[in-house]
Amino acid sequence: FFFSSRRRHTRFRNVTGVQTCALPISPRWPSAAVVAGAAAAGAAAATDDVTFEVVEGGSLEAVADAVCAGLVPGDVVVLHGAIGAGKTTLVQACAHRLGVREPVTSPTFALAHRYRGDVPIVHLDLYRLAGSERSVEELEAELDGAVAFVEWPEHGAGWLPPPTVVAAIAVDPGGTRRIRLERPTMPPCAS
Repeated sequence: FFFSSRRRHTRFRNVTGVQTCALPISPRWPSAAVVAGAAAAGAAAATDDVTFEVVEGGSLEAVADAVCAGLVPGDVVVLHGAIGAGKTTLVQACAHRLGVREPVTSPTFALAHRYRGDVPIVHLDLYRLAGSERSVEELEAELDGAVAFVEWPEHGAGWLPPPTVVAAIAVDPGGTRRIRLERPTMPPCAS
């Protein structure tokens, strides 16, 4: 799936890039109507991932809407991407979507920033965790009762809860960001 934030319509493209269709953007991701419409048009439809294309300087509002749909305290959104790919910029858009009105900044050296919005939000940047004086226990405590956005989650392996949303950001040479969102599905419980 490719969603364009430049237009009020959605472009779907199958794996070979041959077929396309346009549908109105849905406020939820992925809605049954969008998945059904894409499947009817012959696009490769999946219910657990979606990719947005955002031109350089383009709005991340539609991406933030998709990431934040249904998030509740205790949920974890992990962000993958190179330095400068736009992870903090996406967190800023999501925080705004979740009602944060204060400036949202990168917690690169602090490792964690907490914000008040419609739900509490914590933004972790674990890139410098190894050389930090902050303990894992302190960072785990930051997660309590908040929606967590975690940059460089591989540095938190072993103590971070499973992610609710995984965002992978890649930037092409022209500056267009491709943001792939996945909502990992949990395996069924053993009876």
